[in-house]
Amino acid sequence: MTNIAYIPLTEHDVARTAFIEPSQTISPQDVPSACVITFFGDVVDRLVERRGARVLSQNRWEDGPHPLLEIGHDGKRLAVLRSGVGAPLAGGLLEETIAMGCRAFVVCGGAGTLHGELTLGHFVVVASAIRDEGTSYHYLPRLETFSSTGRRRGARGVLEAGGAVRRRSAVWTMPTLRTRGLHRRSRLVERKDA
Repeated sequence: MTNIAYIPLTEHDVARTAFIEPSQTISPQDVPSACVITFFGDVVDRLVERRGARVLSQNRWEDGPHPLLEIGHDGKRLAVLRSGVGAPLAGGLLEETIAMGCRAFVVCGGAGTLHGELTLGHFVVVASAIRDEGTSYHYLPRLETFSSTGRRRGARGVLEAGGAVRRRSAVWTMPTLRTRGLHRRSRLVERKDA
């Protein structure tokens, strides 16, 4: 009989050096220290067309290129990474980008919601993350939720300064929809909120 209390996906290796360490195969490059990560390929295409973004690295994976770009913003260099959808791919691309030299990251992506008042274009400052996928356990010990107060204050301050409408909320990290039953999982969240 299988012991279902032990699930290897939730193991956390405390070693700072990865089993396959990107910094051992990727040399540091002249890249901006700040990087915006986005899952929106059309936005990346527009940056190249309209803002003359320069390709720093192609980062070719099985599903195609994930370019690391550079643009000028407020007189400073800014990197933009077209990430892939799914935590394993996004994590791998992030580690490669860190090995190249980027150090500060903001992720801009899309998400579903269980709150009807949140529509397209709303900013959500993540208050905490309920972890329900396997990738994050390679980076942090097993916890039900994760929160970072200092980073949250910083994100709120930037959005307030820009006059952006925002909401503070917990998020639920999930594997891609093809591998999990989204509709079944939504009922579990509703029960937890009750």
